[in-house]
Amino acid sequence: MNILKTFKKNNAPQNLLLICMILAGIWSLIQLNWQAFIAWGCCFVLFVMFCFQRDHSNYLMDQLRELRRERLGFDKEDLE
Repeated sequence: MNILKTFKKNNAPQNLLLICMILAGIWSLIQLNWQAFIAWGCCFVLFVMFCFQRDHSNYLMDQLRELRRERLGFDKEDLE
């Protein structure tokens, strides 16, 4: 479900890569090329890991900004 939320964001290169990966996975299954499908699975797992890592890093950065704002009394404009 989170993959669909990530897909809806405005990430055109990432969405294009995801579409190409899905087509490659389907094609490897059609041809019954199990080695290619296993390699595709590994690449897909890495793709998902990097997407979630980026989202998690953005979440942590937002929390850090909020804590700085609370502790130091900065306005939002001062931090950016």
